[in-house]
Amino acid sequence: MSFKLQALQLPTLQKGSEGLVVTAWQQFLLDNNFPVAAIDGDFGNITYQATRKYQTSNALTATGIVDTNTYKKALEQGFAIYNNAGKRLLAYLNFEDNQVKDLQQSLNAIATLNPKLVVDGDFGPNSTKGLAEAYKKRDVRPVLVSRHTKGLAIDWEITWTGTLNIKNASGTIVSINQPQTSYENPTIWQVGRSYGVIKLTSDRPHWSNDGH
Repeated sequence: MSFKLQALQLPTLQKGSEGLVVTAWQQFLLDNNFPVAAIDGDFGNITYQATRKYQTSNALTATGIVDTNTYKKALEQGFAIYNNAGKRLLAYLNFEDNQVKDLQQSLNAIATLNPKLVVDGDFGPNSTKGLAEAYKKRDVRPVLVSRHTKGLAIDWEITWTGTLNIKNASGTIVSINQPQTSYENPTIWQVGRSYGVIKLTSDRPHWSNDGH
């Protein structure tokens, strides 16, 4: 199992860094027996030394800087993704509530969690831990089935200037004016529907073969 680490927007941490990400990193170090003086969101000398010890213990270059390689190793070990970044990642991947539930069910099947995840579509800290456990077993991959993975859905926005003249499936030219975005113009939705591409009105960018 792999994903684009950059999609999580995790900043590089080093001496002088402050904030919620530092707090999460300090908690991770403490949970893994690399003591820090306090969980205070301030990346000082003690956090720097604990980071170096963590890197050395995990065959990483001991720079004391939390960079991409350090994050990658920490995520494999259950580093709690901060500030709802896990939810942002799934949004980046166009996951809807039902797809998040599918993911949670897959994590329950793969990861060793006690108790198991509640399949509620809310990708919180426990789901993050389940993802980390599944990542460790990445040779066993969950099968996530959705309209997107089947090639039956797409997220996009169409915009235009002036009047858009477009043929529907029956060959009739339809003139479409304002609003000049597919997010809000029901006329272009009707044209799409004539081709079997149906707009989900509750999800701004989402089109699919059945409107879900």
